[in-house]
Amino acid sequence: MYMNIRPRQKKDKGGWLCMPQCKNIPEGKEGWTKIKCPICGELCWKRPLQDETIHKIKAEGACCTLCAMKMNMK
Repeated sequence: MYMNIRPRQKKDKGGWLCMPQCKNIPEGKEGWTKIKCPICGELCWKRPLQDETIHKIKAEGACCTLCAMKMNMK
């Protein structure tokens, strides 16, 4: 199976914002808070501008990187 990962284009619609998983980044950056992925429940980092970004790019929401990749394959 192949997946094309590329930067978001202005014409792109929907999609999911990726949240870094805490198991991959044990120490978050300043302003990051731990929350659970709404899809799988994995502990992730919510970043300060996340809600604003979801609204601005009209994304479907935010989830862990693995779930976002799985959603892209559907």
